[in-house]
Amino acid sequence: MTGRTVAIIQARMGSERLPGKVLLDIGGQTMLERVVRRVQRSSLIDEVIVATTMVRDDDAIVNECRALGVSVVRGSAHDVLDRYRQAALASGATTCVRVCADSPLVDPSICDLVVWSLIGADPPADYAGNKIDPSL
Repeated sequence: MTGRTVAIIQARMGSERLPGKVLLDIGGQTMLERVVRRVQRSSLIDEVIVATTMVRDDDAIVNECRALGVSVVRGSAHDVLDRYRQAALASGATTCVRVCADSPLVDPSICDLVVWSLIGADPPADYAGNKIDPSL
């Protein structure tokens, strides 16, 4: 295995159904902290980075990331893919793991299984996921 595996957590305050949900308290931790800490337990992920927007409301996410000691990259509010690209470039990632900030039950062992199926395969796969419709 060579390269750098980075988990990029997509986070923004502007949820349509529940604005600010990524910073809501769940048992003494914000949802974002729960996601970050769980992903950090993955043994195959080298770094966790949060991708958010330049929107002023997302300053709260930047502050939370500072408190958690994780890197944050800010980009367009309308171009999620570019935010991921910027985070991948900033971190030197060769393999990216996409994680949503509103998934407080993300399982680090599942992250490792998916990453291993990607980078440990011979030949290596171009894409791996844990939510693929088996009928496709």
